[in-house]
Amino acid sequence: TALVNLRHFSLLRSVGRGSFGKVRIVERKDTKKLYALKYISKAECIRMEALTNVIRERNILEEIDHPFICNLRFAFQDDDYMYMVIDLMMGGDLRFHITRRHFIQNVIRFWIA
Repeated sequence: TALVNLRHFSLLRSVGRGSFGKVRIVERKDTKKLYALKYISKAECIRMEALTNVIRERNILEEIDHPFICNLRFAFQDDDYMYMVIDLMMGGDLRFHITRRHFIQNVIRFWIA
């Protein structure tokens, strides 16, 4: 099978930013399926001494396969970035909602269920 790389995706809008990485919505060109693409600067990762954490995150995501978890679908790299293609959650993840610090009862019921 052919290896997946960045050329297999159309880059759509940006949806997040972290300390040394960003997240964009992407569309796989051959299937038209939408994903979240997390891309991490290797230089920033090394500068911030976070390489172990990034590798740990990738390894954990690679092991998980669950309908209620954002699963890792593809992972690849180039000279400058590490890329993780994961399931897209259009409503945001739990961390997003927690940082908003306001839950109405129906939202709490949804996340607990």
